[in-house]
This record gives sequence, structure tokens and C-alpha cells, in this order.
Amino acid sequence: NMPSFVHKSGGWGNTNDNLYSNVCFMPNVTMQLYTVGGATLNMCQFHPLGPYWRRVFCDAIAVMGVRIMEFEAFCDDECWYRGKRQMSVSSVSAQHPFCGTVNGTLSYIDYYRRTVGYPPAEAPTLLK
Repeated sequence: NMPSFVHKSGGWGNTNDNLYSNVCFMPNVTMQLYTVGGATLNMCQFHPLGPYWRRVFCDAIAVMGVRIMEFEAFCDDECWYRGKRQMSVSSVSAQHPFCGTVNGTLSYIDYYRRTVGYPPAEAPTLLK
């Protein structure tokens, strides 16, 4: 079952007044990344509606024929799920500025300790 109304899609900290408000509604994969211990995750993959919102957005972009690099990266499964772009004939590099490295598997220690995750740009320097 899907709710008929969803308020906010997730974020970090005060999700009313910062860059990380509603990150699962943004087509910028790098804003969706969180570092937890030694792992980097796309937190929208864990949101119950995250993959659904992405699919609907990407379907709409395809129907309209919109070709924007940021949207293409967001709609690329390799970018969204793994942080990598597939090589194509027209691609200069497999790395894309809108994809971040995603290794996606928490260690058992971090999981059971309930280690707090942070966006990479916000990670405290004292935590390692």
C-alpha cells in the first residue's frame, strides 16, 4: 500500500533549513550519499518510496525527451545503485561528477552499534 500523501523525503539534520532537505526528491545522487563507518550508502535506496520516486521521475524525463547530464546520471542504475556510470561510445569517462562512490554494505559492527551516518561533506573530522 502506498500513502496518498508524503511530506518530506528524508534528509539530514534540520530538514527544514539546509541543503539536505528532501534529498530523495532531488535528482542529484551526491546529495543522497551518507557515510556510515567505512561504508558509503545512497540513503534513498533505503527509503520505502525512494526507488519508486526515482522510477517515476526517470520515466517522465524519458517521455519528455529531456537530456540533462545530472538527470541522466540520476536515472542511470549504475550511478544510483553503485556510484558508477556505464561506459558508452559518447562517454569520455566512466566517472561522472554527479555520481558518488557507493559501496552499500554496512559492517555488522556499524549496524549493531547503530553508527550514525553523515553526508560526506558534513562528517565530523574526529570520527574515523
